[in-house]
Amino acid sequence: MRQSKMIAWLTGALLLAVLLATGPVGAQGFFGGFGDFGGFGGFFGAVEPEPVEEEKPTVAPDGIPIGYQLVAENRELELYLDTEKAQLLVRHKETKKIWRTNPDLDATEKGRKIKSTAADLWLKHMNSQLIVEYTDLKRRTVKTTNNVNEQAVVSYEPINKGVRMVFHMQALGFEIAVEYRLGEGYLEARIPDSLFIENGDYLVVNMDLVPFFGTATDEEEGYLVIPDGPGAVVDFKKEHPTYTRSFQEMAYGPNTRSHAGNLWDNVFYMVSSRRPVPGPYFGLRVGDQAFLGLVTEGEFDVQINAAPAGNVVDLYRACAQFQVRKKYQARLSRSRRVDSIESGRIKADRAVRWYLLTGSDANYIGMANVYRDYLKQKYNIVGRLGLDENDVAPLHLRIIGGVLKDGLVWNTLIKMTTFEQARIICERMLAMGITNFDVTMVGWTEDGVDGIVPRHWPPEKDLGGEKGLREFISWANSKGIKVYLEDNFSRANIDNGGFSTAIDVVRDASKQPIGNAANYQISPLAAYAKFVPKAIPNYKKVGANGIDIAGWHLTLPYDRNEVFWAERADSAKARLAVAQMIKEQLGSVIVQGGNLYFMAVTDKVIDAPVDPSTHVFVDYAIPFFQIVVHGLVPYYGYPGNLRNDPRREFLRMVEWGALPVFELSYQSSELIHDAWRYYWVFSSKFEDWLDTVKDEYEQVNVRMGRLQRLAIVDHGRLADDVFQTVYEDGTRVIVNYQDEEFTVDGITIPALDYVILEGGGSR
Repeated sequence: MRQSKMIAWLTGALLLAVLLATGPVGAQGFFGGFGDFGGFGGFFGAVEPEPVEEEKPTVAPDGIPIGYQLVAENRELELYLDTEKAQLLVRHKETKKIWRTNPDLDATEKGRKIKSTAADLWLKHMNSQLIVEYTDLKRRTVKTTNNVNEQAVVSYEPINKGVRMVFHMQALGFEIAVEYRLGEGYLEARIPDSLFIENGDYLVVNMDLVPFFGTATDEEEGYLVIPDGPGAVVDFKKEHPTYTRSFQEMAYGPNTRSHAGNLWDNVFYMVSSRRPVPGPYFGLRVGDQAFLGLVTEGEFDVQINAAPAGNVVDLYRACAQFQVRKKYQARLSRSRRVDSIESGRIKADRAVRWYLLTGSDANYIGMANVYRDYLKQKYNIVGRLGLDENDVAPLHLRIIGGVLKDGLVWNTLIKMTTFEQARIICERMLAMGITNFDVTMVGWTEDGVDGIVPRHWPPEKDLGGEKGLREFISWANSKGIKVYLEDNFSRANIDNGGFSTAIDVVRDASKQPIGNAANYQISPLAAYAKFVPKAIPNYKKVGANGIDIAGWHLTLPYDRNEVFWAERADSAKARLAVAQMIKEQLGSVIVQGGNLYFMAVTDKVIDAPVDPSTHVFVDYAIPFFQIVVHGLVPYYGYPGNLRNDPRREFLRMVEWGALPVFELSYQSSELIHDAWRYYWVFSSKFEDWLDTVKDEYEQVNVRMGRLQRLAIVDHGRLADDVFQTVYEDGTRVIVNYQDEEFTVDGITIPALDYVILEGGGSR
């Protein structure tokens, strides 16, 4: 008995020692699992827990962050507004995915680090709906601010399917209304020009609209899509350098190229890192959700800005920056210029849509197909494919006529192909079984390529003159061959006459003509009103089937000529009207380059964007343009006889669903190697290339011709240098760029080759 009491006492003492050692929290925790031991509590003394401040919840039970209230919804989407922050978010009803107008920097450790290290102005940028560049009435310098930095007073008004937010930046005298509205699968932000007021001593120069929509940190998985040439992808990377440059390019090209037509300008353009921007789009994918940003109003005066993490802040981001006023250099004297800004603003409504994508659509293929559907609906595009009764797609042949070679005393016309010799080339192609092709005659006018611009007549007599050209076209049409005449309605040379430098040429905001002492840029409105109507009857005289319009993809000018005053939007409309006029009068038109608004009218795209981006932060090129256009309008890349890497560039054509084009001549190109107007044609003699033309025709135009009717529904990388393109009927084209064979799904693709799996099955 004594021993039992001793053991019980020791056990109690040991227990007490443990409890005292672990402290009050330990005692409380120990007894917590046994319910209320009031007696023991009294014995050991009451344990008073330290007060703990409860964390306020940041997300409501329905998954929406605290502070956001529902302001609009439709069948697919809900729009929420936080009036305290003047920020919004959109939620997809089915998947519950959320897209924010501004990053939630408090949600992750990375976000908090960005918040703690960002400069004050940039932190305010990230929390703003508008970034504004502005100037004072002297219009010499530009400053940058935003609605948060200006402590803008924000008022809210309900509108159909959305909300209008009016930002009153009182110190600057700006009142800018932004209308947020839900549509079918998208959120749109729109600035009506009528609700954009400037009342003070300052003027808006540029505006970034919702500049941080849907941004992602470098710790997330996904990629950024930018409209650099055919399209480009920037993969998210946790490890990356600091980037000093970002992507900043005008949609549809810059206002002008200085010294248009000058040899060194042409050289600079070819080696420059700048690629054409065929449309005002951008995109971003994070995990299994994505968006396509698309400028739907004000698209001709917008710059697409995109940046990787490592450029100022560690956020992948892209947005539309609208030009409100033009910057230019004002001339103070013959040799002195200063930066200045126009006083009048561009009168236009401005709008961006963010199409929201989830699941299998949340990728660049889904983005491109949204853009495709948008263009089809906007321009009522019906496929213009040119397939024959056997579903053979048309090859395109550009025949070089005359090229002027400059001399010390006089210039010499090099006759690369007469009109009779053009017939010989076509006869040889027909005899080889190449039956579905069209022809563009290049350098057919007096003095050859660009010889007499802006005059467009007569045909060069040494090539056969008007009679020879008419006979060639008549013969070609009898064989089912369409003949286009290449012409340039944007260039003029002072030596050729036929235009007024006071009336017909583009002038910048300082009223100075664009160009140099000899070469000028013709006003698009003057081309529409004067030059093209005068030229069309002559085209008809020789029976031309259409005009192949050169040069429009390089620039889109505004014009401060008092007779043909125009904004960039006016120039675009005039060019569309020119193309439509030619199509109605002659039956067909080709617009070179990839500017997507021309899909409304062009029958082909020659010189479609194919060159990859040269930006250091870009990971790889994608056929974004090609996915948008395929099945609507046939497109052709770089001439097959002028490729730098013939095999790989042929494979790229196959992978991207393009058709072959060749630029050939009867005579050897050695004759024009030192003629600056066409110096880049290093091999063009048709006899050297006919076997290649036939081979590509049979592989692409014949075998793959039927695919021209179909949309591209998938594209991706199967392995390093192995890519797959999938068409809507299930047909797969797998291209292997490796120097050794590659096997996938039991299918072996030889080195530097491709396979076609019809309907998704075997070869």
